[in-house]
Amino acid sequence: MRLILLFLIGCAPALAVQEYYSISRSTRALGMGGAFHALSDDGHALFYNPAGLARYSGPSRWKVLGVQATVSTGISDAVSTVTDAVSAGGDAGAIAARLEAIQGKPMHLGLGIAPSFTATGFGVTLLLADVKANAGLLGRDLASSLDCTAISDTGVLIGAAFPLARDRFFAGFTLKGIARAGGHRSYGVAELASGASVGSGVPLGGGVGIDGDLGFSWEIRRWGSGASWGLGATLQNLVGSSFPLGRTGAAPPALARSASVGAYSLVSWSRRMPRASLRAEVADLPVGGQPPADEGGRGGALLKHLNLGVEVPLGDWLAARLGLYRGAWTAGLGLGSGFFRLELATYAEELLGAPGRLSQRRFALELSLGFLPAGDSKRKS
Repeated sequence: MRLILLFLIGCAPALAVQEYYSISRSTRALGMGGAFHALSDDGHALFYNPAGLARYSGPSRWKVLGVQATVSTGISDAVSTVTDAVSAGGDAGAIAARLEAIQGKPMHLGLGIAPSFTATGFGVTLLLADVKANAGLLGRDLASSLDCTAISDTGVLIGAAFPLARDRFFAGFTLKGIARAGGHRSYGVAELASGASVGSGVPLGGGVGIDGDLGFSWEIRRWGSGASWGLGATLQNLVGSSFPLGRTGAAPPALARSASVGAYSLVSWSRRMPRASLRAEVADLPVGGQPPADEGGRGGALLKHLNLGVEVPLGDWLAARLGLYRGAWTAGLGLGSGFFRLELATYAEELLGAPGRLSQRRFALELSLGFLPAGDSKRKS
């Protein structure tokens, strides 16, 4: 378990790795380029834009079981390479030669478990686990090191939203209490050659923090009952909590304050079909008090913050998605019935300051079980 946590903390393959340690992310949103802050119209509004709760329509949704897994490409081969290099032992040169096979190939694992309840204007999520782990090789030859970081979040998120003007301007907030544990450590090849095991001597720390998000959604114009367009904005982690309550060991990475703004358009070709959506936003812009870049701090070129996405429902229980996320393409598929939902997505995480420098392709799967009627943004005219 300790080794898994370390990998979830993230072994970074460059000195300026910028992994965003967000508290849970929607697989549906990742499939459409992560463009979900302007219009968040399902239970994940608590993590993106709580104003979207006011726009959710349909029966209440009870997600009794929600499990999400994320993995980077080549993770199996990379883990085998590290395991073989460490277990084989030998001098530092031999270990460095073995580890060279993963140079520039960062590793990532993620696991989340989060049941939830969503109704019009209200939502609550019990975050049982949200674990992130990255790993990678820094430097070259005898100067190389295996750099690892892992973060585990648990807690409760409660959100509410309401209309402010003529049922077209909505505001919402999310209150979250999160317990975070994690740590970071680098292992030099000389240290590995001396018998040090990966997972030992990590300065794990943890604590509890209270934070909140504020969101807005503005439906500017409607064309009949089937089309509209509007804007949305979110301020996340207003406190920028460093998890000071009940602190043990080293301080875990703090939550990063950020802002996201975007626009959306909803289009329907039939009253019987859910509406397709087009989305564009600038997301995760830093708003002061940022932790270091390799501990979740926002930053990098503006193009790294550009999210574009499209979602096309193919009936009530099937949807296809495409997008652009931090300079790389994304795709997703959602399918299910009123009692289960399966979301699939592929996307790429850019780990350096500008798109195209160190892009890591990942795959995400999310399975939900419970009472899950199809919801849609309000269609009132």
